[in-house]
Amino acid sequence: MEDITMSRSARNKTGAIYGVVLGLIYIILGTITDLTFSGNLLLFTVLNVVNFALYVVILAIMAKMIRKNNGGFIEFKELFGAIFVILLVSSSMSYIYNWVFMNFIDPHFTEKIIEATRLQIEHLNLPDDKTEEALKSLDNDSTTATKFDVLAWAGRIVRECVFGLIVAAIMKKSKPVFE
Repeated sequence: MEDITMSRSARNKTGAIYGVVLGLIYIILGTITDLTFSGNLLLFTVLNVVNFALYVVILAIMAKMIRKNNGGFIEFKELFGAIFVILLVSSSMSYIYNWVFMNFIDPHFTEKIIEATRLQIEHLNLPDDKTEEALKSLDNDSTTATKFDVLAWAGRIVRECVFGLIVAAIMKKSKPVFE
């Protein structure tokens, strides 16, 4: 039986290339969503969910391509290793771009989101103490949204790795024992 494992360098190279491609796709989709924000939080949220769903679908397509390039078979460990590199590269690119977007391209973007959220909270007719608490939380969020937060970046990668684990578990394909 021949070995179906991917070399570490091939896995990392493939993951880095696919990560750049996925990162660029996610940046383009995110930019379109951000630039078309008109104050409608529901539409903004739906577009972001659709963007993330596309991100996961494209990740699955990339995983299938990696498996195909590995002779049609790949073990979970090797596939997840490549997916992890893809996620690390694409998430890093997207996170850095979002920071640039909020600080230089549209420095008032966070304020727009907060103002739309503030209006949404006020329309909920919550008790005054709950409204004040929610508005105070928004003010705290506005001061940290434009900072580069390493913990937020790491948390994002961990969350995306959960989806990466699921994709790897679905897309792995072991070579049959008896041929």
